[in-house]
This record gives sequence, structure tokens and C-alpha cells, in this order.
Amino acid sequence: FIRQDELVREWSVFVRATYTVRDSLGRGNTPESILEACLRLFEAEGDILLSPAAGLVHLDLDWLVSAVKEMVFPWIKDRIVSVVESWRRSSPEPLTYSDGEDMVLDYSRRGLLSESLLQHFMREPLASQPGLTLDTLETMLTEKGLLFLVRR
Repeated sequence: FIRQDELVREWSVFVRATYTVRDSLGRGNTPESILEACLRLFEAEGDILLSPAAGLVHLDLDWLVSAVKEMVFPWIKDRIVSVVESWRRSSPEPLTYSDGEDMVLDYSRRGLLSESLLQHFMREPLASQPGLTLDTLETMLTEKGLLFLVRR
């Protein structure tokens, strides 16, 4: 991923430094408007994923898919015991097997994902992307309709 404001900054510097590109923008077009149109086109073609709420442009969709595939329901219901054991080992807070199993079953049956289970699922993807936080990833997943807040 790259932060969208960083991409705009780098693009603007490139355009200002390159006469051919600057001259080819056409009347009334700004470097920012051209970049925005290109990003929308690339997203429509499935090459990138825009996350305006998180301020990110996801360039490696394979990474994003692998980050969320561990959360897919069919995979979970067949592996509850291993998910709970792994979660208990990685959790910074004490977690009984029974509590962990209840939360994993709740997620696999009703789609209710606790904050700590989300942290468990995202621990490896976040570790592989310095600068990406759970809050940012949560914002992006919520924005794309893959995650939404539910109050009990």
C-alpha cells in the first residue's frame, strides 16, 4: 500500500520535473485530477483498491486477499480447535479455551468478530506491512463493506 497523500506528492514532483508530462496534461487538467482519474480506472480494472477513508491505495491485492482469507467462514468452522489454540498462544491477555471457543463459534455462526479475534487474524499481515495499523486496516475493511460495527 501507499498513502494517497504521499502518492499525490510524488506524482506532483514528477510532473513538475518532467516537461513532456507537464505539457501533455492539457488545458484545465491538474496533476491531481489526472492521477485521480487513473486511480479510479485502475481500481475499476481490479489492479488496485482505493480506500479513501483510510487514505490508502492498495497496490498488492494478493497481499490484501491473503490477509483476510484467514477470516473466511468455511475455513474457520473446520478448524475451530486450532484457531482457538493459536489465538490463546498469541493473545497478550489471558484467554480460556472455553471463552475463545465461544467467540470463534459466535464468529463462524453469526459473523460476530471480537476486537481481540480480529487482532489475532491480522497479526501476521500487520507485521509484514510496517506503518499499517489495525485501526487503518479496520477502517479500510469497513469502508469496503467487509467488516461493520455491531453493538450487543
